[in-house]
Amino acid sequence: KAASFDSTLPLVIREFAMAAQYYYQEDWVNAYASYYALVGRDSTLDGNVILRMAKSLLMLGDYDRMRQTLSMKKGLEKNPAWAREAAFLRSGLYGEQEGQGGLPEVLY
Repeated sequence: KAASFDSTLPLVIREFAMAAQYYYQEDWVNAYASYYALVGRDSTLDGNVILRMAKSLLMLGDYDRMRQTLSMKKGLEKNPAWAREAAFLRSGLYGEQEGQGGLPEVLY
């Protein structure tokens, strides 16, 4: 929370922190919208941004848009950890597996 108000940090980092607040509060609509605004602004964040957008859509029950979101940046599939998490989300098992030995929190 503090990072979203820290004026010494770059704007994109503050906006990412604000999006993360919505995400961890499980405010899926605002999380999706906040992360969507970040796509393409910092390539180092794009992988996590897209995964979090996809999870938000999954939690909202919008499976078609979730799959489209995961297809936004084809180059991300080359990262094995990203590809595993994307496959996990596509499988629809995310909600059932969360907290039960699923992928590490850092990936989503």
